[in-house]
Amino acid sequence: MSARSDITAWAVFCRTARLGSIRDAAIELDLGLSTASRHLASLEASLRVPLIDRGKRPLRPTEEGRLLLPEAEAMVSAWRSLLGRAETAAKGIERIRFSLPTNVDRSSLAEHLLLYREIDPGVLVEPRSDSDHEALESGAVDLALLPYAPRSPGVASIPIGTVYNVMLAAPEYLAERGVPMEPADLARHTLILRYSPNYPVTSRLESGNRAVPLPRDGSAVPCDTATGKTLALLGRGIAVDLSLGICARELESGKLVPVLPEWHRPPWQLTLSFSRAKLGRPKLVRFAEWYAERERKLTFFRWSSLYRRFGRDPEVMALIGKEKGNWRKS
Repeated sequence: MSARSDITAWAVFCRTARLGSIRDAAIELDLGLSTASRHLASLEASLRVPLIDRGKRPLRPTEEGRLLLPEAEAMVSAWRSLLGRAETAAKGIERIRFSLPTNVDRSSLAEHLLLYREIDPGVLVEPRSDSDHEALESGAVDLALLPYAPRSPGVASIPIGTVYNVMLAAPEYLAERGVPMEPADLARHTLILRYSPNYPVTSRLESGNRAVPLPRDGSAVPCDTATGKTLALLGRGIAVDLSLGICARELESGKLVPVLPEWHRPPWQLTLSFSRAKLGRPKLVRFAEWYAERERKLTFFRWSSLYRRFGRDPEVMALIGKEKGNWRKS
């Protein structure tokens, strides 16, 4: 086999380039030093270009090596992933790539996955973040918790619940900038807005049957969930669309307080979705139905007190769950 087709040789090159030492690369790859050196030298001879500049310490890639390094690392990573899938397939293990929004509390995910391993050790769930229904259709992920119900006919969705929130700010920010008394007052404030490929940007506020455009005369800070929460805690603005779940501790401690609690961004429909092409994978479907049912119940019990605190009917969260038996026909 040509050295240029030797995945171990490429792995030695990648790790040497990153670690600055063939010895460290050999240790990481569980190879002898002489074996690692031979793999790297053979690769360079096969390509007819030097990849590592051995005249400097720590070692560093040559110009040619720097050009090849990103694709080489991607190739090695893909090869390892392929081997891992082949090994688990041989053992009869079902791998499920499961994506969740970044604003979902990961503690509940860990709890769910540990419990399901006891139910079916033949299922291995690999968490991902913030994939949308297009990623389901392309096969990039197998299962996704989405803040909406996809309209694509190729995607099946199991409803979990209707999710509301409340605008939040640090007491220090409100003391300095003033407390908004009505939605129009938000025009004089800095608004922290969540931006995500699969998350609708907030453009209006609702209160019962009333709806008003979200005032945007002031400055708006676009960011992801983690950054938005941090900015709110630092007193940099009013967070418009953080979920109550990831701010529960801060609400209880008073580090964040509600702003115009009777108003909120439009609620979103939480669904567990996957490609209909995967209906032939019974382990995936069983896990999806189990996870949706458990998350539906735990979400209700976990956040009911917060919903009541801010005048939201916790029963509304579970309304959509009553349709759970019809998801295959939707």
